[in-house]
Amino acid sequence: MPEVIFDIDNTALEAVRSLQITANFKEMEAALSELVEPYKNLIVTEEGIAQAKTDRAKLRKLATNIDDRRKLVKKMYSEPLTVFEDKCKQLNAVIAEGIDNLDNQVKSYEAKAKAAKINALTEYFDNLPKRHPQYMKFEDCVNPKWTNMTYPVETAQTEIENYVLKVDNDIDSILSLESKFESLLLDEYKKTADISSVLLLKKRAEDAEKEAALREAAQMEKAEREAELKRQEEAKKASVKPEPVPVEKKPSAPEYCPKAFRVITSNIAQEEELLSFCLSHQIMIQTIGG
Repeated sequence: MPEVIFDIDNTALEAVRSLQITANFKEMEAALSELVEPYKNLIVTEEGIAQAKTDRAKLRKLATNIDDRRKLVKKMYSEPLTVFEDKCKQLNAVIAEGIDNLDNQVKSYEAKAKAAKINALTEYFDNLPKRHPQYMKFEDCVNPKWTNMTYPVETAQTEIENYVLKVDNDIDSILSLESKFESLLLDEYKKTADISSVLLLKKRAEDAEKEAALREAAQMEKAEREAELKRQEEAKKASVKPEPVPVEKKPSAPEYCPKAFRVITSNIAQEEELLSFCLSHQIMIQTIGG
């Protein structure tokens, strides 16, 4: 690109630098000092309030007159500067058009170069030998600095190798634990990629298992105690004989006690009478003699 230099007329610059706008500053300063001197220590009373207001209005009008002339001079003095600035802005607008186009081209190139660099590093990651590839993701090892065009590709490749080696070693360590919670621990690593988080989860799981085992043992012991108490109560009940139920006895027939006695009759009429009596009372009769 050819060199282009923006040059300014030095004669005009010197004219601007030497330009002085004169006015009766000294005379005005002396006159104003004399004018306001009576008011410095003035104490306004009821009789002088009207005059004080009148004088205040005159001073304000005088200050406005001076400020109006200041603004007029500033406008006239600034007009050449405004024209000069506008022309400079027009020149910069032309340059900005070229800058914008170049900026878009540079950004487009850099975006493509960054994408190509990331694609190359992704391919490098995919081709590395891995023992446990299912626990690795390229996104997990990406360093934002890799997209800087000045960041060495070799350094990024070394970082990828270190990531793969770390994950393989971490998974080997988890498998070497031979924990019954292995599946849970591997899932935790897949989520966190943090071996310390995995070990903490292992401890929590083991502690929870111990607590559950203690609770189960306590429940079993309680159930056994309750069953033993129940058995003891049943055995105690079985060993106690029930009180016999009193049975009302029916009056038994009077014991028969055989007794013998001899009756001597003198005639048949007495024998018949005796026989009839014995039969009615179930008395065995044995006749002796004729």
